Amino acid sequence: MFRATYRPRRVLRVTIAATVMAGALFATAACSEAQKAISCAELAMNLTNDVSDLGKVLNDPPAARKALDNLQKTLNDKTKDLDSDDAKNAANGLGDVITQLSTKAANGGNLSASDVQPLINGAKNLTTICVK
Repeated sequence: MFRATYRPRRVLRVTIAATVMAGALFATAACSEAQKAISCAELAMNLTNDVSDLGKVLNDPPAARKALDNLQKTLNDKTKDLDSDDAKNAANGLGDVITQLSTKAANGGNLSASDVQPLINGAKNLTTICVK
């Protein structure tokens, strides 16, 4: 008889504990998704700033190479945080464009606005993917 009176309380405690744990797991999952979106948006914003810096030094191959190195570093550092396959593919495409531009700048060639346009388009594409 004594145990019967405490059993409903135990069931209530277990139910409350399970509800709290489920809520915590849901909140953690929601925070994780939010963090992934923030990481993707940060990457897009950093790339936009780096592309802008590159645009200022198109006629200076050594400075352009440095700007492209910064772009590649930003891309490498932030791509690790991406979870979306679409975002990773877009980042890989940007990496290919950066490599092509770096090769041209390393060979002493001046970069033009038309050379940089695929980089701008790739950054826009990544931004669009991050917003989804």
